[in-house]
Amino acid sequence: MVRTLCASAQTLVEPFTIVSNGCNYRICSHVVSIRHRDRPPNSLCAARWRQHHGRVPLSLTKPGPTANRLLAALPGKNLEHLLANCEPIDLVFADVLSVPGDRIQHVYFPTDSFISLVAPVDGYAGLEVGMIGNEGMYGIGLMLGVDVSPMHALVQGTGPALRMNARRFRRELEDSPALQQGLDRYLYVLLS
Repeated sequence: MVRTLCASAQTLVEPFTIVSNGCNYRICSHVVSIRHRDRPPNSLCAARWRQHHGRVPLSLTKPGPTANRLLAALPGKNLEHLLANCEPIDLVFADVLSVPGDRIQHVYFPTDSFISLVAPVDGYAGLEVGMIGNEGMYGIGLMLGVDVSPMHALVQGTGPALRMNARRFRRELEDSPALQQGLDRYLYVLLS
């Protein structure tokens, strides 16, 4: 595993680079990236990865929708219904999915990507308080009736995800006790 820690770009006097496995990781803004050393950790390293290894294998960039473990746990019919209302997208490194105070427009189920949750600290860049990968989802607050984001949601690991409109997600929760139960367990684990 390669772990790249980032500090606020606003507080760095001079940017610097870590070299590991032939890939340069620029210490930049906001978050933490954890990737297996045989995978490109993010878009900063993608060009070097392609240079040394050729094209990125399809299995690393386009896993199936059930690569999200929350979704994989759903019974067949519930999963099919949910997937019919999801849109496959590619999350791009450093994209901002929400800022504090934004209405949550979509929920995201990462399949091979990472979303970092950063809490604001006294108006500065903030502190990373969580990371969501293929074990979970972004937008869990909708389940509790909260539709405003309390923190920044940033893409820390480039890759595919499934996205669903917030309104549609609420209907899915009402129609699927299996989804509700799975998300109840996920929420319990997050709170623990």
